[in-house]
Amino acid sequence: MIAAVFVKVIMIFGIIAIGIAASKTGLVSEKATPYLNDLLLNVVTPLMLVGTLGSQKLTPSLLHETIQALLGTAFLILLFCVIAIALVKPLHFEPAEDRGVLMALMTSSNVGFMGFPITLSLFGRKIFYLMVVTNVIQVFYFFGLIPFQLSYGQKSDLSFKQVLRMTFSSAPIIGALVGCVILFAQIPLPKPLLDMLNSMGSMNVPLSMFIVGMQLSQSHPLKLLKNYKLLITCLINVLLVPALAYLVTAFLPVTQDVRLELVVAFIFPAAVICSALAQKLGKNYVLTAEGITLSTLLSLITIPLWGVFLTARLV
Repeated sequence: MIAAVFVKVIMIFGIIAIGIAASKTGLVSEKATPYLNDLLLNVVTPLMLVGTLGSQKLTPSLLHETIQALLGTAFLILLFCVIAIALVKPLHFEPAEDRGVLMALMTSSNVGFMGFPITLSLFGRKIFYLMVVTNVIQVFYFFGLIPFQLSYGQKSDLSFKQVLRMTFSSAPIIGALVGCVILFAQIPLPKPLLDMLNSMGSMNVPLSMFIVGMQLSQSHPLKLLKNYKLLITCLINVLLVPALAYLVTAFLPVTQDVRLELVVAFIFPAAVICSALAQKLGKNYVLTAEGITLSTLLSLITIPLWGVFLTARLV
C-alpha cells in the first residue's frame, strides 16, 4: 500500500516537473498561465464538481458521513483561525499590518487546486467525494473569512454585501452548489451528460499539476527560505496544522473515512486565492504570493510524507 502511494505521488509530481520544463524551455509561454488558470477554475473544476456529486448515490450512511464532514470542516477551520491569532502575536511578526496575511497563509489550504487531484489519486473516490462536498465550506471560508483575516488588526472597508458577491460569483462554488442540489435531491442525470461532465472533470489532475509546475518555474526558493517569518508561517501550514487536524479529529464523533478526509483537507499548501484577495483588498499581496510559492515548494516534500503516514494509520 505504501509503495503504491509513492508511485502515485511520483506520477502526480512528474506532471509538475513537465510543467516546470515546459515553462523553462519556452515550449509553453508563462503568459499562458492566467488562461490555463481560468480554464481550470471556471470550466474544468465546476464541471468536475457537478459530475462527481451528480453521479453519487446518497445512501443513509453516506448522508450521515456527509453531514459529519461538513460540520467537521467548519469546526476545524474556525479552530485553526483561533490558533493562528494565538500564534501570530508571540512570534512578534513585523510589520503588524502583515500579520493578517501570515495568518491566512497559516490556515488556508489549496483544496480545489491541488487537493482534488491528489486526493482522488491517493485515497480514492469516496474520500474525494467527501472533499468535494466539504469544499463548499472551504469556499465560504475563502471568500467569507479570509478577507477579514487579511485585515486583522486594521480597519476593513469590506462590506457583507461585497463578501456575498465574491462568494456567489465564484464558478467553483456555483458548481458545488448545483452539484449539492442534484446530490441531495437525487436528481438523475442522463448518462451521456454524466459521461461528458466526468470526461471534462478528468482534466483536473493533469491540468492543475501542470499549472503548479509553470508557477513554480518562476520562483526563487533560496531567496524565500531566507525570510524566516515566511518560513515559520509555511511550516505551520504544511506541518503543524495537519498534525493538529490528525490529533483533534481523534476526539470527534466521526467515521474513519470522514476523519481521513478531514485531515487530508489540511495537508495542502496555502490557497492560491489568498494572493488575489490580498491584492483586491490592498494588502501585501507580494508577501502572500511568496508564501503560497514557498508553502507549495515545501509541500512537495510534506505531501508524500503525509500520504504515507495517513495511508498507514487511517486507510
